[in-house]
Amino acid sequence: EKSVDAFGRGIKEQPANAKILYFNQGNSYYALKQFEKAAECFSLSYKSDLSFVDALLNRANSYLMDDKLVLAKNDYVDYLEKFPETPQKNKIELLINAITDEIERRKEEERLLAEQNKALWEHINPNITEYDDENNAKATAIFKAIPKQLSNHNSKFKFSGIDENARFRNYVYSVKCIAESMIGNYCRNVTNPQITLDLYAESDNFKLFMGDTGLLITQIIRTSNIVQEDLYRKIITGHLGANLGMIFENMVAQMLRARGYELFFHEYYYTPKGKKTEQKYEVDFLIVKDGHLCPIEVKSSAYKNHESFDYYVEKYKPKKYERFIIYTKELVQDNDITFLPVYMTMCL
Repeated sequence: EKSVDAFGRGIKEQPANAKILYFNQGNSYYALKQFEKAAECFSLSYKSDLSFVDALLNRANSYLMDDKLVLAKNDYVDYLEKFPETPQKNKIELLINAITDEIERRKEEERLLAEQNKALWEHINPNITEYDDENNAKATAIFKAIPKQLSNHNSKFKFSGIDENARFRNYVYSVKCIAESMIGNYCRNVTNPQITLDLYAESDNFKLFMGDTGLLITQIIRTSNIVQEDLYRKIITGHLGANLGMIFENMVAQMLRARGYELFFHEYYYTPKGKKTEQKYEVDFLIVKDGHLCPIEVKSSAYKNHESFDYYVEKYKPKKYERFIIYTKELVQDNDITFLPVYMTMCL
């Protein structure tokens, strides 16, 4: 990291040497496994001198390590065209062939996935067609709105997203149809976090998750400008970020339902120390495990900040509790918080 900063200062002080300084900075980022930043530096180095093919080769390597296969392949091909006498020619040609095969394999995998999701929708559709014929396609409208609703700031279902005049009382049986057919997972807010969660659940204050996370991903791709390859790479590497955290939350909801848990979340107001006014907080899920209430937070990116967890304990002062943060890293126990890898949700 010190070398990255040193080369950065050098670029400002000696712009005439930018080519070499950007190149060395790229190598430092590469050593730190920050491949995206490394590629940016190698790009700037190469832009300074288009005959500097070492920067082109290193950028290709960075793209490859960052799983940007198409960009990597293009750079390797360009490198061989500009430097055909390189002693690494045979190895690079083999690598290009391997990358090409992998790109084609992924395309075929994506095609098969699209066919599977289409078949899944064709299987799901008849389950609500009969209901929709009698209720003006309300269930289908709700189901198709789920991805957009989950992308909202707090992901609560708002009927205004379907129709500005829509109200829960007009759609209550449509929501019930989606939940009972298991094509959606109904998650209600509880006004009072007690073991008897169902007694305090609000029917009209809820989230609606998709019953199949793969179908949710397909819907996101269809209705946004996200490139499918980029989305799958973010899922695999655990770098979804806040905007796509709904995918992880949907996965957790799906696994909790598969384990037999009803889904509940909790909104509450609390005035933290040093604040003059109440703030609104939310616990993603509440479950009853081994006779006591367990709050669950889902973190697709930053996980060290868990205010809603801490203020929940301060506000309600539960006598016996266990907290879970479901995230993308390894299993860790930190006092009363269990940091649980997402795939281990099934163990709750």
